[in-house]
Amino acid sequence: MNWVLLKKLEQKNRLLYWAFTGVIVFYFAMVVMMYPMIIDMMSGENSGMLGDFTAGWDNIGIYAVSLISEIVFSFGMILFVMLVFRLVHKPIEGGSLVPYLMVGISRTTYIKTVAAYLGMKLLLLFVLVLSIGMLSFVALGETFIFTDFFLSVLMAVLALAAVIFVSFFIASVRPGMGLIIGIPVVFYLMMLLSQLYSGIEFLRWFSVFGWYDATGLAVGDGGLWWLVAIIYISMIAASFIFSARIFKKRNLGL
Repeated sequence: MNWVLLKKLEQKNRLLYWAFTGVIVFYFAMVVMMYPMIIDMMSGENSGMLGDFTAGWDNIGIYAVSLISEIVFSFGMILFVMLVFRLVHKPIEGGSLVPYLMVGISRTTYIKTVAAYLGMKLLLLFVLVLSIGMLSFVALGETFIFTDFFLSVLMAVLALAAVIFVSFFIASVRPGMGLIIGIPVVFYLMMLLSQLYSGIEFLRWFSVFGWYDATGLAVGDGGLWWLVAIIYISMIAASFIFSARIFKKRNLGL
């Protein structure tokens, strides 16, 4: 990893990252203000097609799932797919990697630094969502168990990281935006549809986002969450290792 390059990547993408951070903070604020309405809409007889999905939840479970799934999966997915495109796909296809190579930064060093940058930003997202989520609970006067909420946010960010590093791998292997953007979107849609409609719950198993029980974690019953966490971490590690090996052999689009 190259610290000078890492600082350069931070400067180059600071505006994009903090713009999305602002959106996340705004979304949290809106959810806090609309909390009573959200609870009423997503619970029991008023939920419509969400009735089966939310049956038996307490307020914290509903709130945690609505926050984590929407913020981490949707906003986070958009942000990090854009970062993968700008930092992995574009330097190869657009030739913007050449200046780095000319000053002695190897392709391997570049891709490792990009991976470190993405990891740091994912960690920052985890801290941000966890902190604002706890502040929101306090503002609403709700009690919550820190460990349960911590694990809920942790698993959401690990799931996002696993998907993003799959896109990271794809961007390293072949040109084109289709799969880089398409795979995360398909995973998200399958997870969403499996939650909204009865009879197609099996779709969650085809989505990386749906492999763990987000609701269960939020209310203290996460099942084999630790096994899923190991799978996510293994996916991240494997995607990074193969990306580093392939990236240094890619032809530059000059």
